[in-house]
Amino acid sequence: MHRGTRRGGVRIAHDDVEEFDNFRFPTAFHALVSWPQFTERGIVSGRSVDLEPVDHKFLTDLLVGFGWGGLTDLPEVVYPYLVRMFYNNVELKGRGVRIFLKFYLKGKWYILNRSMFASIFAIELRDTFAYFVTNADLKDVADSMGDGMLNSIIRTICVTRDTPDGIVRKDLEPHLYQFHVCILENVLPKAGHLDVVTPFECYILYCFEIGVFLDLSYIIMKEILRIKDADDNKALGFGALLTKIFEAFDVDLEDESGVLLIA
Repeated sequence: MHRGTRRGGVRIAHDDVEEFDNFRFPTAFHALVSWPQFTERGIVSGRSVDLEPVDHKFLTDLLVGFGWGGLTDLPEVVYPYLVRMFYNNVELKGRGVRIFLKFYLKGKWYILNRSMFASIFAIELRDTFAYFVTNADLKDVADSMGDGMLNSIIRTICVTRDTPDGIVRKDLEPHLYQFHVCILENVLPKAGHLDVVTPFECYILYCFEIGVFLDLSYIIMKEILRIKDADDNKALGFGALLTKIFEAFDVDLEDESGVLLIA
């Protein structure tokens, strides 16, 4: 009788369990079941947004004031293989504000909590935590703030609109346009529909506008998990940001093939 190990609803033969590469993968499941799903997924590299000098200073000053200044100084090299391996081997642990990332690279487990993240990127830990996806989520958040707040949120960030349906970048107040570009590069990365302003992007822009400081480490950790678990072949984000994490943990990059970013 053929025997094996069951993981994630998939039975893995004992022979395969014994033969997987433990330097690259923590378990046979990661090697034989999970990894093939990540090998062809695209990567959103992230980078410092390319602006004219005067606009770059304006955006930099805004990000620093928001406590997100570390997004203005990201590495210029991305390591695609390691990015895919990171997503294959990463787990989100803990609950609420005590969440942390646990990931496996080159034969070793690493732990990244919010305090470590803030230290690596020279950003400020904040006491306001938020992360959601849908218009319904945004409505719930607005309703918790008071009657009529949904329309108020949208009117605060947009020139003409007062509902969250169908907002695109050209609808935004002019000074929020480049901040939205930065969000798509380094906070909520996506490979397509770049002009569309999603519900959570609306909320970030609103908080930015009224001076409510959101915790960036919390947002990015939650976004990493959403990207990993996406069932629509979603592009893997945070390429440049992950390079900085790899460097901070002294992951050996000497033999890795890097891609130089063009800002």
